[in-house]
Amino acid sequence: STWSALGTGMGRTDGYSAYVLALAVLPTGDLIAGGEFTTAGGVTANRIARWNGTAWSALGTGMNDTVYALEVLDHRTIAVGWSSPSNVAVLSLTGLVSITSQPTDASPIPGGVAAFRVQASGSELSYRWRRNGVDLFDDSRLSGTSTATLTLMGVSNADQGLYSCIVTNPCESRESQPAQLRLVCIGDYNQDGGVDGADVEAFFIDWQNGLVEADVNQDGGVDGSDIQTFFVALQAGC
Repeated sequence: STWSALGTGMGRTDGYSAYVLALAVLPTGDLIAGGEFTTAGGVTANRIARWNGTAWSALGTGMNDTVYALEVLDHRTIAVGWSSPSNVAVLSLTGLVSITSQPTDASPIPGGVAAFRVQASGSELSYRWRRNGVDLFDDSRLSGTSTATLTLMGVSNADQGLYSCIVTNPCESRESQPAQLRLVCIGDYNQDGGVDGADVEAFFIDWQNGLVEADVNQDGGVDGSDIQTFFVALQAGC
């Protein structure tokens, strides 16, 4: 509805006019400007600069002549036409956030422990975990909400949902794919939707064979404590 300036705009240290001749928008929403200017927002920026919504910044050492054209190839690469129509260069924006390993689903038992992990590359990374789109913060049960690994202790039905991590650095923010936390119904051992004798039979077959699936209390061993945990859950209906 109204016009507004982008910072203090462009200028030239030699006092001549500072034309902006090309614009492009990165997938992050940041604006790339090219032209004849040598300053942007009061900082040195040789003929190419980036606006992040708040301030202008230089892109490396910039270009040594006028920029006439810009084309975004992907979220970290820009094609630049400069000096004359026959000159084209590719600018790679290094240090951007790249998520290299996504968090995976977790299925803890009620009262158990769940952990989500993300791996990312880039410089000066910071992290913020979210559940169902709401930021999480450390408390008596949650730890690592601002690190690459989120841990939940004593999980309950209220903790079920989708967990994702926003990874940020001075260049951009990227959100991981969501991972689901869903509590295991120990009593429904065969996962057929009902708690009945078939679950007892399936549990004892696995327990006698020492299968890891029978470690229903998730303490790392298949023993008598798993039988106790299983029947408590069976009697409770889940």
